[in-house]
Amino acid sequence: MIARDFLVSYWTSLASTNILLDMIKYVESSVSGATARSRCEKRNFMMNISLLVQGDPLSTNAPSLALHFAREAVSQGHALYRVFFYKDAVHLANRLNSVPSDETDLQSEWQTFAKDSGTELTVCIAAGQRRGIVEDVIADGFSIVGLGQMVEAMAESDRTVTF
Repeated sequence: MIARDFLVSYWTSLASTNILLDMIKYVESSVSGATARSRCEKRNFMMNISLLVQGDPLSTNAPSLALHFAREAVSQGHALYRVFFYKDAVHLANRLNSVPSDETDLQSEWQTFAKDSGTELTVCIAAGQRRGIVEDVIADGFSIVGLGQMVEAMAESDRTVTF
């Protein structure tokens, strides 16, 4: 009885393994030589994404991680609808920031990314005013908007990713 149960179990797992291997071979053959971007387009996985960045650029790596995510998403063929800087992340939009030469200038990195990708960089007006970020000190490429713009971005996007 034990030997029979073992054989049934063995043949069942072998059949499942063969089916799985056949599926893997089929998927590999259908996308062989394809880039990540072409696979996304082929499978219609291209998404419209919005980012909500909340972390302070001086004490967290949230804006840096968001920038890396944004670059990768765009390189894979996804579209960024809007990047919304909220809470302490609004400090990134202050044109009066002075970055030491041995540190990454995230503000200019975001500006370059936005210019190259056509992504809109927005700053929450309420969070900005609480932190002294007003129209007079806003950096090029950033715009001050209301929280309603974030709500609109969430409604228009397939995904909203928070950092």
